[in-house]
Formats: sequence, C-alpha cells, structure tokens
Amino acid sequence: MICPVCRNETINGMKITGFETLNWARCSCGVIFQEMIEEKTISNDYLEQYKQKKFYESSAQYPVDVYFPLIEEITFGRRLLEVDSLDLEVCNAAAKRGWITFATSEKELTGTSVWTDKFLNIKDAPETKFDCIYVYHWIEKLINGESLRKLHDWLNPGGVLFLATPDSHYVDEIGVVNFGHWFKENNIIFSRAAMKKELEKAMFEVVLLRGNPSNRFLKCNDMHIIARRLM
Repeated sequence: MICPVCRNETINGMKITGFETLNWARCSCGVIFQEMIEEKTISNDYLEQYKQKKFYESSAQYPVDVYFPLIEEITFGRRLLEVDSLDLEVCNAAAKRGWITFATSEKELTGTSVWTDKFLNIKDAPETKFDCIYVYHWIEKLINGESLRKLHDWLNPGGVLFLATPDSHYVDEIGVVNFGHWFKENNIIFSRAAMKKELEKAMFEVVLLRGNPSNRFLKCNDMHIIARRLM
C-alpha cells in the first residue's frame, strides 16, 4: 500500500477491531492510514464519544482557556472561524473573550455567523479573511491534502491556525487498545513530524506542536498545533 502522505510503499498492515473491524497500514514515516481512504459520514458511534464525556461543556471550551492567550499574542485581529463544528462551544467561549465568531456547522449559536455547508464545499473565500481558524479532529477525516492550502488562503497574513488531530506516537506509548482513535471516519493518523512537514509545505510556520495525553480536553492522545500563516 502507498502512504498518502510520503508516497512510499508499506507492507505493514494491521487489522484492528473497535466498533467494527478495519484494515490499517503503518508507514515508516509514522503515519497510519486506512486501507480504504474515502469520505465517510460521521456515525452515531463516533458522536457518542462526545456525548459521554464528563463535564462536556468545560472540556469543549478548554482549548480556548489554554491556547487563546498565546494566539492573541501572535495575531492582531479577532475574527475566528471554527471549521465543521459539532457543538460551537469554542465559538461560544471565544466570543466571551471578544472574538467575532464564524463557523461551518449544522448547529446555530446566537452571535455567531454560521455557514450550514461544509468548509470544503464552500468555493468562494470571504472578502474579509480570518485571524484564527480552529480545526479540531477534522483533518484526519479527509482524503487529500488540499485542505491545508484552503485553510492558508482563508487566513489573513500572519493569521493563526489551531489544529488538533490524533497522534500516532501514542499507539506505541500507550498501546493499540488504549489509543482510542480507531474510527472508520479517521482516514489518516499523522505523526508529529509528518504533520509539521505538511504544514510547512502549505506555507505555515509551526509555533507550537505538542502531544496531548490529557483528558481535560474532549479528545486525548492527540497533538495540538499552533501554526502561523507565512505569506
């Protein structure tokens, strides 16, 4: 099988059973990917992982408490886009800090401008771009790398991308069974090095990249990235 990130061939296959049995492959670059990479509808099993989270609202808003003080030092403006949000909790928390909030979502939130279409389906960028785009456990569900270029183009120069996605490092650190991201929706599980390289190719400067094992967020065993648009 050909790695969708580095394009090298790998024969390291894994059959993993969670809610269903899925065939995965692991590349020497650290990336893990499904044998069948295709766009998939978000299932009830996936959504249930959010619903069962204790202290859901505070967990969903926790990235704003932790990372937005740094983001606010890096960028001057206060226009935020939350991409394909399931709950708009981040927009809610950011608005309380003075951000002007936008989102692509099926939900509605008073004071937030919402596109009901998915981010990648919107063809025309807005005339006024964003100072921060928030992307939480979304990029691993895609089938190609065009998304990073579009995120870049929707940011103002010097604008900031916050990105969270499963981190393949934790497969070895805590074991396959405990990893917790073996959903059919997750086409590609990046390594930190591979994700950083993809961002740099898309003309981002990675300001912060850290593994997150903490359950204080909605998801753990993932990576959190703050990246700044270069040009």
